[in-house]
Amino acid sequence: MTTPNSEMSELVSGQSNAEITVNEALNRADHMISLAIEDRDFNAPPGGESDGETWIVGASGSGDWSGHNLELAFYTSGWTFLAPFEGLSAYIKDEDVFAVYDGSAWKLYGTQAAAVADLDQDISAGYVEAEVQAISDKVDELLAALRLTSILAT
Repeated sequence: MTTPNSEMSELVSGQSNAEITVNEALNRADHMISLAIEDRDFNAPPGGESDGETWIVGASGSGDWSGHNLELAFYTSGWTFLAPFEGLSAYIKDEDVFAVYDGSAWKLYGTQAAAVADLDQDISAGYVEAEVQAISDKVDELLAALRLTSILAT
């Protein structure tokens, strides 16, 4: 039997070589405790990987990653794979972003906040005053509605 989320093998009574099962579970837990992904754009092992590194296999896994599309690939003296489960979150190191697995794909987390922060950069000199005022009015209406429904504090 395995655990429901991270698929760690469970010990059974009288199991021989139990240390192998325990060590495999410890390695998997070590990768999962603070899930930091090296990259998620590779379909094959990058080469030169080091023990402790974790990758998300691309949509077309090949080589040692064949048959493991979108799975987590843990490296500890060889590859171990885990199918992600809904709600699993990870830090993607090469992109400096967080992602959450929604049950079918890895979605960036928190991109809405970044988009809002960049709004001022999207309003170019090409906008006329009336367009800017119309956008401002819509934002004011949205904020008023959010306050009315107590989603946004007054």
